Amino acid sequence: MVALLAILRNRADGKEICIATTHLKARNGALLAALRNEQGKDLLDFVAAAAQDRPVVLCGDFNAEPIEPIYTSVTTHPSIRLASAYATCEGEPPYTTWKVREEGEVRHTIDYIFYSKNKFQVEDVLEFPTGEEIGPGRVPSFNYPSDHFSLVSDLHLNHNVLSPL
Repeated sequence: MVALLAILRNRADGKEICIATTHLKARNGALLAALRNEQGKDLLDFVAAAAQDRPVVLCGDFNAEPIEPIYTSVTTHPSIRLASAYATCEGEPPYTTWKVREEGEVRHTIDYIFYSKNKFQVEDVLEFPTGEEIGPGRVPSFNYPSDHFSLVSDLHLNHNVLSPL
């Protein structure tokens, strides 16, 4: 697991938000799903401690479908109360990566934008390209140079949720 966390401060009023990103262990299997869940729990505790009462945005490659334990751990953590921007707005996308492997095409929803559900409102999310738009080679490709698609969400910070230092 890797993680990066930053506390961002608005210079005008001193109010802060916590932004974090991660990349959890890849590959399939029950043991690796359990490992990702433990990695995620450690990450959530780290984010909760750093964020204190600040609004949180946690995003990244969780390498886990929404049915895996880590998704539930993130969305039920008692102190930071996160929700998925895509799930809130229009449902998780059918895929965030779509590759061609020796065994055929493989699609997975494994990337997420989570946000403090009591501190932000989701205004919109970026729609995913269709299979026709992606093309037969899937990703990465000339038009989509990463093996994951970009996730983008417009989040509106609720009034009076930030307090100055």
